[in-house]
Amino acid sequence: MRIAELEPRINHPAEVHLATVVRNGCFPPKSYLTTNQVEFFYRDGEWQLPLQPRMDGLVRTEQGERLKVVEMNKLKEGENVIEGSTEDGSEGIYVINLKKVGDNGGQFGFMQSEISRERRVDYPHLASVLRNSKKDNGKIVWVLGPAVVHSGGIESVEWLIQNGYVGALFGGNAIGVHDIEHAMFGTSLGLQDNLVPAKNGHRNHLEAINLVRECGSIKKAVEAGLITHGIMFECIRNNVPFVLAGSIRDDGPLPDTITDNVEAQNAMRVHTIDASAAVMIATVLHSVAAGNMTPSYRVVNDDIQPIPIISVDTSEFASTKLVDRGSGQAYPVITNASNFLSLIVNELAKKN
Repeated sequence: MRIAELEPRINHPAEVHLATVVRNGCFPPKSYLTTNQVEFFYRDGEWQLPLQPRMDGLVRTEQGERLKVVEMNKLKEGENVIEGSTEDGSEGIYVINLKKVGDNGGQFGFMQSEISRERRVDYPHLASVLRNSKKDNGKIVWVLGPAVVHSGGIESVEWLIQNGYVGALFGGNAIGVHDIEHAMFGTSLGLQDNLVPAKNGHRNHLEAINLVRECGSIKKAVEAGLITHGIMFECIRNNVPFVLAGSIRDDGPLPDTITDNVEAQNAMRVHTIDASAAVMIATVLHSVAAGNMTPSYRVVNDDIQPIPIISVDTSEFASTKLVDRGSGQAYPVITNASNFLSLIVNELAKKN
């Protein structure tokens, strides 16, 4: 839908009010806090969309009077942010709910799905969504939990990377560890592909971490020939950026794992700001984190296009959590990680 079609039609709209930041990393009391919707701001006699939209941010004025959404920890003393609490244009702030735009059959119809394991999954439609998201140098962000490895989904992800469907990959330390463990020892958490425990298999993931740490990075381990296949191998070989965000329970961790949460958020944000779609599989924590920083839309040639999020888990809880935290455009798929990956790859391969 064109920007002009969504632009507010209000007679004599009020200019936005600005407040000045008085302390680094803190916003003024009446600052406007962004949502996951399309937000217009009336500034200098025109309605403007901010750069890099996301929920739970502040709208900062940039050089040249541009507006940009930033996180509170990036605010600097003396900067100006928009203040206000209404969304009807009376304070120069106008919010449009994308779910209410157009009919269910249009490009926004993707955002109308209910969360239920009893609902049939339309894989041909999901494949079409991913193909469209890949067009024109689109970036599809994948957020993967270790269940992708444990359930046998490695080969499917390899195919997705090889065929350009992965623009960036997010996860925790575990997805990297167990993928590399599988590449080195043929196990994940000590279990072989036939689900028979390997002798001393409990050591394998720690051995894998140790070998990569000795090399200094995953890339150096690939270059040294220690990792010859798998998800991380294909990311390195195909120059696909990845962000492994650590947690308190991590073994090792891998040298590439970012243990500072703010640093990890910043690294993820680099990729979510220009994402065309996101697929989140079997990791609630990282899915909610990525969902919070992924815009609900992007602007392509003055056209507002929704950014679909596909949430895959065996439990409705994961998708419910994602939606409850604000990612209303999430399309729930309640199924096993490997089943989803094999079926979506099968559909994509038909017309690839």
